[in-house]
Order: sequence, then C-alpha cells, then structure tokens
Amino acid sequence: KFAGAEHEFATAITINPGYAEAQNNLGTLYGRQGKIAEAVVLLEKAVENSPRYTQAHVNLGLILAQQGKYAEARKEFQKALAIDPTDKRALAAQSMLDSLTRSDGKHAKVSEQ
Repeated sequence: KFAGAEHEFATAITINPGYAEAQNNLGTLYGRQGKIAEAVVLLEKAVENSPRYTQAHVNLGLILAQQGKYAEARKEFQKALAIDPTDKRALAAQSMLDSLTRSDGKHAKVSEQ
C-alpha cells in the first residue's frame, strides 16, 4: 500500500517539482516510515512552494517536534495558525507541544539548527 503511494507521489513530484501537495504527502509518508531526514526535506519544499499550505506547516512541525526541535516546530504551528486560526490539527499540535515543553522544561530551550 505505501509502496504504491510512494511511487505515485514521487512520480507527481518528478512531473511537477513544485507540487506542494505531493511533497507534503510523500514527506508525511516518509515520516511514518521513519525516514525523517527525507521527510523534513520534502515538507520544507512543500511550505516553500506553497507558504499558505497549513497542513504542510503542521506536518513539518510534527516531524521537527519528533526530532526534539521544539522551537522550530512551534514556529511551523504558529505559521499554520496565522493562516487559519481555527485549524484543528494546528491547534492540537500547538497544545501538545505546549504540554510537552511545560512538563519537561529542558525541551523548551532546545536550540534551533
């Protein structure tokens, strides 16, 4: 199932390198497969190609949070919420990050890379 989706998204990106939705979808898929570096690259391209694409900002933020890059993750969630203050995934992700950084203060000061 994932192999077929991976192939379709990769083909779409090959045909149209600026296709943010395909970059977001493939990046999200890579994140689920544990291919974190590849996921970050694709999600960064997605938000670069479509800066108002809230789901790409949220997905990038979730991957960054998974890496312990909480300050960078927070920025992505804030960008998503600046675009759509009612986005449920962005609100939930921001809340999760707030809880995480409150429960372990050392994470709140993780430097950006």
